[in-house]
Amino acid sequence: MKHFALLLSLSLATTALAAPPPPPAEVVTALEALSACNRAPTPDGTMFQCEALLATVQDSELAISPFFESVLGGLRASIKGDVSVEHAPFDLSGRKLDGARFVVKNGGKQTFAGQFVMLTGPAGKSRVALCAAPGPGVLPPVCPTVLRGLIAVDLATIAVAPTPPFFRGKAVPIPPGCKVLESHGSDFRITCGETDLLMVMSLDGDDDANQVGATLESQLLKNLPGALSTGKVPCKVGETEHQCRRIATPDGKVEVVIGGGTLGAAKATERRLVICSRTPSRKNTLCDPVVRF
Repeated sequence: MKHFALLLSLSLATTALAAPPPPPAEVVTALEALSACNRAPTPDGTMFQCEALLATVQDSELAISPFFESVLGGLRASIKGDVSVEHAPFDLSGRKLDGARFVVKNGGKQTFAGQFVMLTGPAGKSRVALCAAPGPGVLPPVCPTVLRGLIAVDLATIAVAPTPPFFRGKAVPIPPGCKVLESHGSDFRITCGETDLLMVMSLDGDDDANQVGATLESQLLKNLPGALSTGKVPCKVGETEHQCRRIATPDGKVEVVIGGGTLGAAKATERRLVICSRTPSRKNTLCDPVVRF
């Protein structure tokens, strides 16, 4: 059996030496259009950020509908303003893909807009690509080119290496068996098994932490069948006292808290929002260095 495994690994390694097929022309054109943008990791994908353009592509094992709702929930939580969404199919070389347009307004004025494209790929994996831009105008003419490329790109070829997660200037310890799914320094996502998760996201200076927390709570209640909000509980995020929103499953086996805002005091303040999912019946070595409740 050992010899068979060795031969199999050698055959796979030999196969891997073959040159991969060239990327489709649409992918090459899209990446050329995004070549001046900064890249950053996102949950299960990559974000391109330019002076007047934002583009993302993400994959998930979820079905396309709940995955898109999750992406949309993250958008609502991270963008200040009223978000309206409408169905908008996208043409890909004569093939109609499902899609949606969104517009963000503040005080009745458009401040941001974008186009989503959705696709169910091989093995049922879902993909959502986005091209968006700030300001009152229409989307940049390059967006169709970007979307046609991102919906077909091999994510491994555009992945950004994560940086170690940090919180309040200290490295976040990764317990044995846990995995960093996403990290670019002060924003990160770590999971342990099926229930334990720690996620930290930065807040802009004008973000209302309570409003962002409420949006995330609403999204989690949609994604966790039967889960109930049990109100706010005292918590400590870093060394700062807060009130955290708490969600629990009916069987009591999983609870999620959302909390944060301004952390620290005087000249050493930071603005972070933290989500911790855990099993209440056991000690949580993942969340404890960041949030305790």
